Amino acid sequence: MPAGCSGATRASFQNANKTNRIDMVKEQNKRPAITIGDSYQDQDNRTWREVVLYNGATVIVRSLVDKNGVTQLIADDELFDILHPGSWDDKKTEGFDPTDPQGAEEAYNEIFFFTDCVTLRYSDEELYAEMVYENPEYFQ
Repeated sequence: MPAGCSGATRASFQNANKTNRIDMVKEQNKRPAITIGDSYQDQDNRTWREVVLYNGATVIVRSLVDKNGVTQLIADDELFDILHPGSWDDKKTEGFDPTDPQGAEEAYNEIFFFTDCVTLRYSDEELYAEMVYENPEYFQ
C-alpha cells in the first residue's frame, strides 16, 4: 500500500525533515532532490517504487514506462501537499516546503503525475489507461 494513502508519508517527511537538516548542513553537499530505488510488485501485481526525497524521507510511488521508454513516477496527492504546502503566489518559496524550497521544487518536478489514492491503487493496466486518458502525448 502506498505510504501516502495511509498517512505515513507525512510522518516520514516530517521526521526526515527534522533529523536530516543537520547532516545536510554539515556535509555542505546538497543531496539529489529525488533518488529512485528499486521497483517491486505487490500481491496484486501492481508496480511500486521506493523514492528517497531530498530530506531523506522515503515515499512509495507507482511507476509506469511511457511510450518513449521513460519510467514516469506517479504519486499520491498527499505528497504534492507536502512538497507544496503554500501558495504559488508566495514570492519567497513559490509555495514549496519552506525548509528547502529548492529541494522540494526539484522533487516535485521529478514526479510525472499526482493523483488520488483510489487511482494510485489501480492495476498497472488500469493506471496506464488512466495515463493514456490524462497524458496522451506521453502514453499511447
